Amino acid sequence: MRRSLLDLKLDVLEVLRNNGGTRITHIVYKANLLGVTCYRILDELLEKKLVIKMSKRAPSAKKPSIYYMLSNRGLDAALCWMKAKEYLR
Repeated sequence: MRRSLLDLKLDVLEVLRNNGGTRITHIVYKANLLGVTCYRILDELLEKKLVIKMSKRAPSAKKPSIYYMLSNRGLDAALCWMKAKEYLR
């Protein structure tokens, strides 16, 4: 069964909630998404200020790595969704 766009977004929020600051590859694997789809969803979540984009540079790295994490607003959205899921079971 195909997942709706809402389900995909909520899966991304849940991955970020469970793992804190996470790189795109980890999000793609944990949420079972294609990279293109994940980037599109993250862009939308960034516009809605549910996700924060950060960059960290390791001492040996040539360029910084991009990490994503939930904002407070994103955390509230993820928790509300989990409550709704519990009520619907």
